[in-house]
Amino acid sequence: MTAEPAIENVFGRIGFGDWSGSWPHADPADLFAAFINAIEKFVASRAVSGNLGWNATLIEGDIEPFLTELKNTPSGEISLFAGISLVRQLFFSGVLDELTLMVHPVVAGTGRHLFEHGDPTTRLELVKSTITSAGNALLTYSLRAA
Repeated sequence: MTAEPAIENVFGRIGFGDWSGSWPHADPADLFAAFINAIEKFVASRAVSGNLGWNATLIEGDIEPFLTELKNTPSGEISLFAGISLVRQLFFSGVLDELTLMVHPVVAGTGRHLFEHGDPTTRLELVKSTITSAGNALLTYSLRAA
């Protein structure tokens, strides 16, 4: 039996900081902790430098060419744990093929928006949906230019 190709894991700076501050200290019996602590991670940031620890490598230079090259690996799949700024950059540059949104059933009323007035028209085709035990909706869209 052959192993499945690994999904490449890319973090934004803030998400990486939040996760690396807690998950390495989680109970090793926690299955997600065991998974997330063991995987290789790439971090997109212009504000950090040096050794990041936690199996992480800083992405040197522009992220778009780096991710395009990463998409050409055997799995071709990238998991992106990032904030709105990085997701918007990659979405509108055409690097993303799919977008999975987790909708948490809380109305905040304020904050940043993933899509803003004046953004280019982009058609999203729902290809998968799941409701978690916590009531979150996981919605995966295929991206198509309008």
